[in-house]
Amino acid sequence: MEMMKALFVLLLASLLIPLPFQLTAADRDSTAEKLLYNYQKVRTIAISLEEKARKLGNNSLADNIANAIKKADELMREAENYYKSGNYTEARKLALEALDIIRNAIRDAKPVAQEVRREIAISSAIRRCELILDNIKAVITRLNLTGNITSLYNEASSLLDQAKKEVKTNVTLAGELVKQAGGKIKEMLLELKNYKPAGKILAKRAERAVSWSELAIKDLEKLEKKLRSEGKTIAASRVKYLIDRLNNIRSELLDAYSKGDRMRIMQLTSEIYRLIREAWTIGRR
Repeated sequence: MEMMKALFVLLLASLLIPLPFQLTAADRDSTAEKLLYNYQKVRTIAISLEEKARKLGNNSLADNIANAIKKADELMREAENYYKSGNYTEARKLALEALDIIRNAIRDAKPVAQEVRREIAISSAIRRCELILDNIKAVITRLNLTGNITSLYNEASSLLDQAKKEVKTNVTLAGELVKQAGGKIKEMLLELKNYKPAGKILAKRAERAVSWSELAIKDLEKLEKKLRSEGKTIAASRVKYLIDRLNNIRSELLDAYSKGDRMRIMQLTSEIYRLIREAWTIGRR
């Protein structure tokens, strides 16, 4: 039991992404465009806090957050108009003011922040587990595997599906379900560890991800240029974020590949595919 607890802690440590409640230096970037984009990220946090406050019956807090979002949105619309007209100084000033309003609302939401933080942590763990399962499924399908590993895969998938349903209403249960899924994943990885055909499939999948990411980056750079020419600043910033993220993950994947870190390779490979799908979605809009 203690070994399983230790394993789960290690698994979560490798799966969790940084939580967004601690606003980083990147969120304080002084350029007008960065401020416009970062506002959307911070606004998403505020909306999550508002929803949680209402679910907990704290309508006064929820109303305060909603009013802050409304006021900040008005300022950001003005900021974007100034940005489009070339008045970057005024755009930056209004964007900073809007960000301050949202940040203050987030600080005032401490009574519900912990609950939302736990939800985000568990949701992140679920997503990371699913990234690993994507790769395991590719191996199972390609090699037509049956028996124990197939049963473990189905059990882990079912546990994660249940966790996704529970995370908004019973985060403790959701965490326990993710813990159980993590145990199933460990068993599968141990089975595949010394199975050479599986290693070859994962290697090819990783190589394909690197190649496709290069093509996606080129297409995204063209899309970013097009969006900027059309004055679609926020959308262009989102595309730029995807470009940077793909470049970073591609570098991380190559590093993990050189070190033979199979779990990391699986996570990063699936993350690249996820980002490429997101890029295609943006490109079709």
